[in-house]
Amino acid sequence: MKRILLIATGGTIASTEDGNGLSPALTGEELAQSVPEISASASSTSCSP
Repeated sequence: MKRILLIATGGTIASTEDGNGLSPALTGEELAQSVPEISASASSTSCSP
């Protein structure tokens, strides 16, 4: 099985509008869970710097 390392840096994809601009809102694990194909074809690990 393939392995994927997802490094979540809090960029645009993980952000939501908070009234003063964008703020990081999703963790790397939450992002990985939003793509079910990842768990179907590979094991994944996420980390944040």
